[in-house]
Amino acid sequence: MKSILIITLGDPSFYDEVEYIYENSHYKSKFTLPLLFENTKPEYVIIIALDTIIDEPVGNYNELINSVNRKYRDFISKEIPNLDKLKIIVAPGVGRFQSKNFIFNFIGELRDFLIYLIYELSKIFIESEDGLTIHLDLTHGINFMPTFTLHAIKEIAGLLTVAKENVRLRVYNAEPYRRNITSSLRIHIVEDWNAILEYDLTAIKRGRLLKLYDKKLNKEMKEPLKSTELDGITADDINVFISSIFNGLPLSLYTFYPNVSKLEEIINKVIETWRSFVNISMKDNELYIKRLLTFHRNFIRIIHAWFMAKLLNLERKSEVSLEEIDMLRRLFSRWSKRIDAMISYDLYHIKEKIANKELKEWTKLYIALDRSPKGFDTRAFLAHSSLEMNVTEIKKINSKLIFRYIDDEEYRDRIIKACLSGLT
Repeated sequence: MKSILIITLGDPSFYDEVEYIYENSHYKSKFTLPLLFENTKPEYVIIIALDTIIDEPVGNYNELINSVNRKYRDFISKEIPNLDKLKIIVAPGVGRFQSKNFIFNFIGELRDFLIYLIYELSKIFIESEDGLTIHLDLTHGINFMPTFTLHAIKEIAGLLTVAKENVRLRVYNAEPYRRNITSSLRIHIVEDWNAILEYDLTAIKRGRLLKLYDKKLNKEMKEPLKSTELDGITADDINVFISSIFNGLPLSLYTFYPNVSKLEEIINKVIETWRSFVNISMKDNELYIKRLLTFHRNFIRIIHAWFMAKLLNLERKSEVSLEEIDMLRRLFSRWSKRIDAMISYDLYHIKEKIANKELKEWTKLYIALDRSPKGFDTRAFLAHSSLEMNVTEIKKINSKLIFRYIDDEEYRDRIIKACLSGLT
């Protein structure tokens, strides 16, 4: 997938037909998709909608999602028949709305829209290729949707650069519409830039990935919340993984590489639990859709870790070759020349020092470098590409250099703590 078009939509029932203009193209439609689709030629189209856009009462949340999905597909099919590779993301909204003879009350945490959107987008963007162009149109969409959507897209686009090159984002917006005054709207490009990798290096902690929206329900929700808790070992793996990427620590990245399947199971469990506790009830001819649970901010970091680990497509291993470390150096160099220089220097220094040594057996790195042991040093660990000489061993197999950490529980804990010190 090299080109994708994403559009936020509000309630299409209220859209009027106008003439949209983009560059030298004109098209009469109720929304921007037909004209942008024709001009950007995307391989994939994503519509971002809210679950609040319903027309009639529903019995459960799955029924609600299906109803909203059908509404948008019917609307889009009238404007662009037979649109292939269309994905409609129905994300959670909040507020009080009226449709026909009913009033709908959506109660929950507003920020869940952002977190759920990141979850859905990560599943789609995992299929991206080098040279991806993201076309994002924010002309339509209710209130908070454009702000959160731009936030989510920038975040995902940045994370993509961990493994993909030349990720570009183009953001569009049409001129304001006023009924009975406006007959044509020009679509403008308001942003056009290459994605960059930025990340908040806050360590994740063990514990709950879901929270109570209503504190009064604490006793009833105890078990569901406990079933989605993050254990300490997985939290450590994620922290080491994140620190290894952003601090340039290739040996620790391989040694503690997270279990992608396990992360996927955790994510799916959280989403399933969150959905299963959406309570729908009727009172005085009003429908109440209340989300009893809300996402903890740690959940976003689980999604980030899964996304990057899946993109890198590596695996946990205790013995790592110099070539594999150098491969990660080249990868890291995309976003940090400092890390590139640091790893290059460390590898060159080690190769020069042991060039004439056989090293047929596993040898502590400080011995191979003719140094004296001084005890594990966190500063040296971070400054020397995770190849700290007191915990690292080295060996030659057919002239090929292999690295590993000493198999010792105490040293393992020190390595984890050293990686954590590279976070905030």
